[in-house]
Amino acid sequence: MACLICLVLSAVLIHSAAASSLASPPQSAVVVAFEDVYELSLLANTISDLGIETTLVIPANVSDYYEHLVGVDLMTVNASLKADDSDDLKAVKLCESFISDSSIAKHVKSLQPTFIIFPGVRHDACLLPWTASVSSIPVIYARGHNQELYVFVKTGMALPVHETGLLQSFIENLNLKFYMYSIESNYVSATHKMIQKKLPNVDNSLANLYSNVQLVLWGADPILRMNSALLTQLVAEIGCHHCRGPQPLPADLQKELVEFRAGSVVVLLDKDYDVLIRAVAQKLPNDRQGLAVIWKNKHAKMHNKPNNLFIHKDVDRQDLIGYSRTRVILAHCTDSEFLESAFHGSPMICFPRNVDELRNARRASELGFAYVEKIDAMSDAVSETIKEIHESTQYRENARVVSQAIRDRSNHAMDRILYWLGYTARHNGEGKNLLVPKKVSTYNEILQSVAGFLVGVIFTTLLTVVFFISQNIFESQKKKEKKRYHRK
Repeated sequence: MACLICLVLSAVLIHSAAASSLASPPQSAVVVAFEDVYELSLLANTISDLGIETTLVIPANVSDYYEHLVGVDLMTVNASLKADDSDDLKAVKLCESFISDSSIAKHVKSLQPTFIIFPGVRHDACLLPWTASVSSIPVIYARGHNQELYVFVKTGMALPVHETGLLQSFIENLNLKFYMYSIESNYVSATHKMIQKKLPNVDNSLANLYSNVQLVLWGADPILRMNSALLTQLVAEIGCHHCRGPQPLPADLQKELVEFRAGSVVVLLDKDYDVLIRAVAQKLPNDRQGLAVIWKNKHAKMHNKPNNLFIHKDVDRQDLIGYSRTRVILAHCTDSEFLESAFHGSPMICFPRNVDELRNARRASELGFAYVEKIDAMSDAVSETIKEIHESTQYRENARVVSQAIRDRSNHAMDRILYWLGYTARHNGEGKNLLVPKKVSTYNEILQSVAGFLVGVIFTTLLTVVFFISQNIFESQKKKEKKRYHRK
């Protein structure tokens, strides 16, 4: 009798667990990166670390992905790309090859992924309809100032926040509108026409493109920027998901670096800076009491390099940034470089290449743990800046404060990824009750609209007045000429 009761209770418990909305089924994910490959490969590795079966899809000609992927299946897309192709055209070609690739289709069919994760910009018009065709959940990854605003506006999950005055805010809104118009005209329209032919049975109307998006993974951090006001819980901040404690460096590299007792300078710049890096290494103290310069780069090839300059291709970037003897980082100041340096409390010298990196560099300088250099910086200035940061405690102390602010949080970004992916899988299609209505406006937006209308009225009035004055002047001049003609 006791055994029978136990069996009945076990059956009831098993049935309850199966019916519970908190019981997550096994999950799998496909991360698609037509561009921004390194950042998305970091995300794929994090998702794999969470126990989710993960596949990363990247262009065949790209090798700059995270070197230490663990448990991530790597698939490539072959497309006939040309060096002079625009980013939009490359994305369209990659989309067509991706949709037509039978090996990818076979893998996805066998995997039946729970999630398809990809950026919004130059991915959405291709992958949102395709995700619907394979019955997976689309998850948008947003990283970068303009890309975040693009995704938030398209999904209605956040509002842009402007810290500047009315005129500057108006200009920023115009820039965002132009950016979105450029993406839509050069990429979305062309991709939409192609998708209609490739996937005729899928509802791929542009008006409903984002209707199935239930989750946005925000790849930044409040420490880095807060240029949007979130309107829903379904935007998960995961900026420092890859941040972790440093692991020991390879034995041969460790042996080389400790010979320079003053510490190490870590260089994360691309290969175009080889002349500058060599010159800086030569001008820094390079004896036993001097500084070692370690350059992480897959493509750098240097002969007759200074004895304090070391090049390593495969060492994990974060192990160098968090290395106890690291004194300063030379980087472009991408989002992940910024956050890793901030997490480990390592001062930076930033060499921004684009507007996003320049914003990051200025933010790091504002926080007091970075110095911003020009793209064409001279070796004398860079070496003097390195010495100044090395000899001063101010930069490192500021970096320590920022590091403490990032670490002192209730949960890690990995926990947020795990929770919100699980939530989306458990409540597929039901989580939209967490969304606010898309037609949301603020008093500032109303004020801008009124101001824009008034400026338009004033400008039109001035043009009208100028037109009539010029017409009167022209008519009077014409009459004078007629009178002179008749007098003659």
